[in-house]
Amino acid sequence: MSATWRSVLLGLFLIAAAALVLLWGDLDARKARPAPLERPTRIALAYFAPEVTVEECMQGLLKELEREGWTEGRNLEVRRVHAQGEIAGIATMLQGLDSESFDAIVTFSTPVLAAATSMVRRNKIVLTYCFDPVAAGAGRSLDDHLPFLTGIGSFPPLEKLLSAAQGITPPRKRMGVVYNASEANSSRRVEAARKALESSSLTLDAISITSSSDVAMAAQALVARGADCIWAVGDNTAVQAIDALIRVASDARIPVIADDPTHVDKGAVAGIGVAFHEVGRRTAPVLARVLRGEDPARIPIRQLEMLDVACDPARAQALGIQLPEAVLQAANRGPYVRSSAPARNRIIDLVIHNESETVEQCVRGVRSGFREAGWIEGVNCTLRVRSAQGDISTLATIMDAVASGDGELVIPLATPALQAALRRIKDKPIVYALVASGVTAGAAKSATEHVPNVIGSDVPAPIEEGVELLLRLRPDIRSIGTLFVPGEVNSVLYKEQLERVAAARKLAVVAIGVTSVSEVSDAALALCSRRPDAICQILDSASASGFARIAAAADREAIPVIGFAPDTIHKGAVLTIARDFERNGARAAQLAIEVLSGADPARMPLGVDQATWLALNPAAASRLGIRFPDELRQRAQLILGQEQSR
Repeated sequence: MSATWRSVLLGLFLIAAAALVLLWGDLDARKARPAPLERPTRIALAYFAPEVTVEECMQGLLKELEREGWTEGRNLEVRRVHAQGEIAGIATMLQGLDSESFDAIVTFSTPVLAAATSMVRRNKIVLTYCFDPVAAGAGRSLDDHLPFLTGIGSFPPLEKLLSAAQGITPPRKRMGVVYNASEANSSRRVEAARKALESSSLTLDAISITSSSDVAMAAQALVARGADCIWAVGDNTAVQAIDALIRVASDARIPVIADDPTHVDKGAVAGIGVAFHEVGRRTAPVLARVLRGEDPARIPIRQLEMLDVACDPARAQALGIQLPEAVLQAANRGPYVRSSAPARNRIIDLVIHNESETVEQCVRGVRSGFREAGWIEGVNCTLRVRSAQGDISTLATIMDAVASGDGELVIPLATPALQAALRRIKDKPIVYALVASGVTAGAAKSATEHVPNVIGSDVPAPIEEGVELLLRLRPDIRSIGTLFVPGEVNSVLYKEQLERVAAARKLAVVAIGVTSVSEVSDAALALCSRRPDAICQILDSASASGFARIAAAADREAIPVIGFAPDTIHKGAVLTIARDFERNGARAAQLAIEVLSGADPARMPLGVDQATWLALNPAAASRLGIRFPDELRQRAQLILGQEQSR
């Protein structure tokens, strides 16, 4: 071999050796670097045109989605696209969106949903801001729907709107309406109104249009034909020219009653419609389930009856008419508002099985829920809190007293309290909170098939999320330990869920049963002696009071513990992943107000609160050689010792 080739080979060898040295020296640094951040979740909001109510629905959706763990600009990318108020533009909009990859496309309005059912093929759909999803083509029924979509529909209050029109004094004789007959939702509304008014002294005169530019001319034709009031129907085409419609009516001194309460700000004398901010808020948990990977085919579409009422009695008076008292009483937004709080004091019994920080959070939520709705304790409502102090026989005695007492509604907190209420209370509404599963507790067969006098929102523990987080921190674990209460259906449910989650990840579960808090210390020592790699302490009455003892025993054996109640982070947990129990309490208050205001619990579906609250304990983690990745720190609502709270 020539000297030249030997020199070349020697040079290549030296370069390769240097590269290996540099790579080896950088190995520790590479290990220490945080893993790249996961890509943000991507959703698209597809709507017909910019409108106040659409914006309210979006705001409710995104605000509540934040509580579910997704914040725009942090871990959520939101694409907003509309069809510029043109039916023909919907197809182009949806084709463009479906050519991209989203975690979900949220459709707003009936025409957008109707087109999406046939045009969207690559992405999942969550519907909202739609009166009748089945009529829009979402499926044969709310349960039997297309497999790639789910969501929330919202009933329009047609009967209440027609009643308001008929209640105007002096009485109206001819009500005009402008609508686009090609919009299935509008046609169904107009035909339903026509049928409802058949035996009434008020007749309906309808003119169909094809574009928003036709609205003013159609309104003028109605006036010429003798219309003495105008119904501004929630039609996507007509609403684009609502100002022109109201202007024609105003020039003719004719009152306008709208499906949309926000139109009162533009000159309508009354607006009776869907509370779209609340509809958006209620859509967020459904969207969150889809974003977490749940199959839309397994999530029934739900219909809500949530109303907003606005009116302007001064404008009505200027037109020489008077609005019905029922409309004035129901007004909850706009220029004229009467408090939704009742004139008399409503007595509500709040029954607790056992005291804990979790229960206190839920009670705070109940109180704040009433307060935010304008119900003042001692004036509009009285909350009588009764606690059984963990004793089942005392709980039964309390429920017997509640059943025969003067309270109008019962709010049981936790599964044992709900089960006691189910056995003893038959003729009063029950609104539960702090219950993992209404079905497991015996209150229901499904979200829509439940005991007629019972309603509530489940708060299932985020056990799967907890195990996943634990595996991120300790990928080498092979076994998980927990204590549970065999006599508590909630506890058994969580234990079985933990076993299923662990089995799917080839992890063994070491579970030891206890019957009371007094057994927790000895049981914790026994559990630690069996050397599980970590403890995932499920939530029940025993662990709620005895978690600190479990954490202390684990700390002595250098075993990490994670908890599923917010207060466990202060009692030795390395990590806590919990539901928002205060929010669950506030939701119970909202449901109670709906029921006390006349809603039938039997027609209301059970809800699910799945917003999570993450807290980290760096000191406890450090003792165990655990390091929290940056992504987890950014996601946490609380980092103990760093006064970080979001």
